[in-house]
Amino acid sequence: VISAIVGIVNLFLLVAIAVFVEKLNNHRHLNEFRYYSLTALHNQFDSLEYTANSLKAFKHQIDNFYSRNSFLFSKDAEVQFTTAIKRLSDKLSTEIAVIADFKRSEEIGEIDEEEFDLFANLRIKPNEPMNDIKDLYDDLIALIQKQILSQD
Repeated sequence: VISAIVGIVNLFLLVAIAVFVEKLNNHRHLNEFRYYSLTALHNQFDSLEYTANSLKAFKHQIDNFYSRNSFLFSKDAEVQFTTAIKRLSDKLSTEIAVIADFKRSEEIGEIDEEEFDLFANLRIKPNEPMNDIKDLYDDLIALIQKQILSQD
């Protein structure tokens, strides 16, 4: 009788330990995936330049970030994420359009070198679009970090 009781207790302990180890393993994999996702996003941002192609590639990654990684974050923060992503995406779209308009004007000869310098001074220096993009990106990253810390 005692060996049967010890056997049943051992079986329950084995199952409990297996479940605990599996939860730790899943948590480790989830953290690795979070790290990989954020690293990819940071790498894309670090290589970001004020060119249409660079901004388009970053916009594509931002637009798809939440849909690809939504399982990493709680559902109650979905509105905050989508709002932050939309604001950053809209800013990127605006800057892509500005670059495209400028390139088009330059190609058809509507703008000369003096106007180019004027455009560069008026558009880039006072407004600092890359700083605006960086601020919106920092807001998104802070939101992501807050979510990660609240789930651990």
